[in-house]
Amino acid sequence: MSTINKKSFTLIELLIAVTIITLVILSVYSAFNTGILAYKKIDSVFDTYQEARIILNRIEADLRNSFAYSEESSFFKGSSSTLDFFNISEIYDKDKQYSDLCRIKYYLEGSTLKRRTYNGLAAMTDDENIEAQDFSSSVKNIDFEYAYLSDDDRANIVWQNVWPQKDEQAQGLPLAVKIKLLLIDRGAKQQGLLEFTKTIALAQGNVFAAEEK
Repeated sequence: MSTINKKSFTLIELLIAVTIITLVILSVYSAFNTGILAYKKIDSVFDTYQEARIILNRIEADLRNSFAYSEESSFFKGSSSTLDFFNISEIYDKDKQYSDLCRIKYYLEGSTLKRRTYNGLAAMTDDENIEAQDFSSSVKNIDFEYAYLSDDDRANIVWQNVWPQKDEQAQGLPLAVKIKLLLIDRGAKQQGLLEFTKTIALAQGNVFAAEEK
């Protein structure tokens, strides 16, 4: 009679196998989870950059269409946190598109950047009942600076945080507006801040400066 040798796992061998399998699964899960967290962080930063691009591009488009309202006063007013100026904008009304005089005001309310547009005759008023567009609710801070030619050296550009700061500046526009935008990265595990900067040259401001030389 032949004997059959049956091999089987001992309890220790089973425990070792289970331990190895568990370690492999944990390693795979840890790598997968790290990848997911990294993707979420990158996606969050991308969204913040995209939001900053939209904000800065819109302000730039508005400023490039700005102009001095009259020879006596440009009605261009700016502080470190607000912008207020006249502009020619494209108006879309159903199937019609036309250009119209308007006044645009940017200001920060809490963490929300607002854009209020005064169209037509309303441009000469400060009617706060006109609904303002909520442009972004993730703004920690926005800072505007205004460039002009130095009185001492006309080849030197000086920046100030108010426009107009001098009586003669009230007639014209600044040479350029520098924007520093601080956005809240809400997608981060611990909410971070991202800073963006853009300098926008104003055509009429450059014309005004050239005439003064």
